[in-house]
Amino acid sequence: KEMEKHHIMAMIGYEAQQITSEWFGTSASNLITENEDNIYIDNATGNQMAASYGLGSEVTMASTFGRLNYSYDSRYFATINMRYQSSSKFGYNKRGGLFPSASLGWALGKEAFMQNIKWLDNLKLRAGYGITGNAQSLDPYSFIGTTNTGQNYVIGGQITSGVSLSRIPNPNLHWEEKSTLNAGVDAYMYGNKLSFTGDFFIDKTDGMILAVALPGHVGAEQAPFQNVASMKNVGFEMSVGYKNRDHKLKYDFTMNFSHVKNTVTDLGSTGSLQAGSFMQMGYISRTETGESMAFFYGYVTDGLFQNQSEVDGYQKPNGSLIQPNAKPGDIRYKADENGNLIVEKIGSPFPDFTLGLNSRLQFGKFSLLAFIYGVYGNEIFNASKFYTHNSSVRYNVSTDLKDRWLMEGDTDDPNLARLNISDANNALRSDRFIEDGSFIRLKNIQLEYNFGKDLLEKASIASLRLFIGVENAFTLTHYTGFDPEVGVYNGHPLDRGIDRAQYPNPRVYYCGLSIQL
Repeated sequence: KEMEKHHIMAMIGYEAQQITSEWFGTSASNLITENEDNIYIDNATGNQMAASYGLGSEVTMASTFGRLNYSYDSRYFATINMRYQSSSKFGYNKRGGLFPSASLGWALGKEAFMQNIKWLDNLKLRAGYGITGNAQSLDPYSFIGTTNTGQNYVIGGQITSGVSLSRIPNPNLHWEEKSTLNAGVDAYMYGNKLSFTGDFFIDKTDGMILAVALPGHVGAEQAPFQNVASMKNVGFEMSVGYKNRDHKLKYDFTMNFSHVKNTVTDLGSTGSLQAGSFMQMGYISRTETGESMAFFYGYVTDGLFQNQSEVDGYQKPNGSLIQPNAKPGDIRYKADENGNLIVEKIGSPFPDFTLGLNSRLQFGKFSLLAFIYGVYGNEIFNASKFYTHNSSVRYNVSTDLKDRWLMEGDTDDPNLARLNISDANNALRSDRFIEDGSFIRLKNIQLEYNFGKDLLEKASIASLRLFIGVENAFTLTHYTGFDPEVGVYNGHPLDRGIDRAQYPNPRVYYCGLSIQL
């Protein structure tokens, strides 16, 4: 609604969803014959001739929402949102959550006292606060208590079928809530050729859902899900762009930069969380209060033992050896004053900052587009070294091991320990697997040719564009693994930055023709 300089817009709505999932399968083994013409379930033999299995789930959600927008003289802006949302994923007592948000804006560049600044075209300040709910971390029916059948026991000398408690219910399980406070500025200068956008934000996530272990006397086999953890992200993002269309060579550049500091602020009664297991190394990632989530946790190397006297002299206060299984050429690990090997934070998968650059050059009918992306300051746990730099020579190893330790004084590099078929020392998870994960990558580069309109009009074609390009054209990095873009493993947020020699991003060459009629 318009009232002179006032503009008001309101909206209200209702949304409902139902997501149903079902799957079913049957398997058979020990077939009479493996001839493809006779592969039938009835032809299976043995104790487990055929087995059928399946599962189904249903999730329902409902939400009522509303929005109110207000502006005055196209200079002052305010928005209020309100959403009440319920999900069947949560306990009977707390299925619904209220999620409000509000934002304010000031078009400072339209004020009278700013009109004498000729180089400034537009300037806007904005701030906002809001709460959103998350249910993605929870599987259906996780709040329900479960039981196990087949738990037999004896009553009156007779074996009786029984049922045991598997997981106790939690009817108070509720939404994870993320609150965001942000402030930002948008500026356009020099005839809108130069632009700047900056945002500072504080994100807090409360009521994060974890499976919390219970004391053994409770009798439950599985840890129930509870809203116990919280986390905070503080950071800023900015974007700077410049474009020039006044010359034969037209260009457009946009650079993005971001920095985020992650801190786990509460884990409830859970002292720590572990994730990212690999081979016999155990868990590589650890999450603790006061630290960033999913940091790498392991032993600290201190070179190689050069001779037997160094092995024998590395002792605890009581005179026993700190590494009794070690031999000359094996890795020496740092120990504390009591002679216990130090296990501590050895790296973080989170970068200090990320950056990106989008560019477009245009000359006549030719255009060149490129996107560069990079990160700096993160570490990668290069678990592929378990194979390529393994002292037990059970795998094909790297040519680096041609320079391995053979005798005293050869090398002190923990990655070049002696070869030993019965190695019990050098494969421990440690900082020798930690590498700098910083990189700059040309993600995409594309050359285009746009045919002229005079030619296209004769053929009744609106536009015709020929293009050729390369994805992942090159990468600049000191990382020795296949690909520094490791990311999260199997969607697990606490298992990130661990390179298990997964398939790298391929370099793709492509060409094409785009036609619009």
